[in-house]
Amino acid sequence: MKKPKTHKIKDIKFLKQEDNYLTNGTKVSGFYTNDINALKMDFVFPAGRAFQPKAFLSSLCNSILREGSNKHPNSAEIEEQLDYYGIFVQQKIEAYWSIYSFYIPLMYLDKALPLIHEILFDPIIDQVSIDFLKERSKAVLAKNLKKPAHLARHHAMKLLWGENHPMGTFPNANDLDNINRNDFLTFYENHYAKNAFKLYIAGKLPHTYLAKIDSLFGQHKTEEIQFDNTLNLKQTKPETFVKKEEKQVQTALYWTSPCIAPGHKDYFDFKIANTIFGDYFGSRLMSNIREEKAYTYGIYSSISPKSIGSNISIKTEVGKEYLEDTVHQINYEIDRMHKELMNKDELDLVKNYMSGELLSVFDGVFHHASVLRYLDEMNLDFSYYTNYIKRIHSITAEEIQEVAKKYLNTDNFHKILIG
Repeated sequence: MKKPKTHKIKDIKFLKQEDNYLTNGTKVSGFYTNDINALKMDFVFPAGRAFQPKAFLSSLCNSILREGSNKHPNSAEIEEQLDYYGIFVQQKIEAYWSIYSFYIPLMYLDKALPLIHEILFDPIIDQVSIDFLKERSKAVLAKNLKKPAHLARHHAMKLLWGENHPMGTFPNANDLDNINRNDFLTFYENHYAKNAFKLYIAGKLPHTYLAKIDSLFGQHKTEEIQFDNTLNLKQTKPETFVKKEEKQVQTALYWTSPCIAPGHKDYFDFKIANTIFGDYFGSRLMSNIREEKAYTYGIYSSISPKSIGSNISIKTEVGKEYLEDTVHQINYEIDRMHKELMNKDELDLVKNYMSGELLSVFDGVFHHASVLRYLDEMNLDFSYYTNYIKRIHSITAEEIQEVAKKYLNTDNFHKILIG
């Protein structure tokens, strides 16, 4: 059987970006194509977890917008309208952003735009909806607090950010009881109604619709709320937290540490080194601890880039009898990254994998808009990815070893073990 021909991915072809501005100064970043009769609109508000004065408030406020507007006063009516016009909605809360994504058939765009405006800018935020969301959140929380992996993550965030930081607060049911309607109204007013939002559009959009979008979304007075930079992630003394749960069969392991962010001169090298170490299915952690030892279904080392601070985390769940050796093997693989040069076959495999992953990131017009949102948050542009793929091809085993010595160190991690 003849092997298929292969070739290196040398560059990425980006779709053309078109920027427009609404009357209130809101930037509309667009990628337009006639290939599909649909479009995606991402409304991005600075209303993420880092802004919340009380635990749960950012996610609850994100959820309540679909619970009713002044025209359609309950969630059933809102959902009926969305279903009727074939509008699919995704909601997401991140560290900095609250995101509402709408996927809209072009034929119903005239009907969709006023409905979207209702949801985002004319919610009723009534007590009935607040009570419902709080009770639902309590039920989910009670279930999650029985899971070692969930507990480990929250303890990790508390050590990483600090327990007085909005990102590090350990949630409990009392936090939900302490949120009142005024908290919702104030948070919504400050971070949705008055704050400068961003709009990303991808797909087919006749340019005549830009005026319609402006008439709905460009008339709100907005102001840029400044983020408190003292809340940015800081390096702290690493701590260890161990909690034994006799009823649990497995132990959740969660190590985390602040790390360099995209835009740093060493970031590409560090990202490549971490991929080799633990960020894909064929990584050294997976090959050792999953494939050879069979201690776990999966173990990963991942980098979480954020505008307010990036971190690296190692996560897994293992049987209690395998925990001690799992920790030993993680340290062993870190030590290998420091002391052993990787061979050409392994390096070529990782380079091909990462090149293919980058191509998939830009697969389609909708993905381009998501990538641009990420680049805007990190204050980067598309040249970031051009430079990234060049670095994937040019990096050497020696350079990977050096960056691993510099940034991948077991003594830097907060270490949490629960189970």
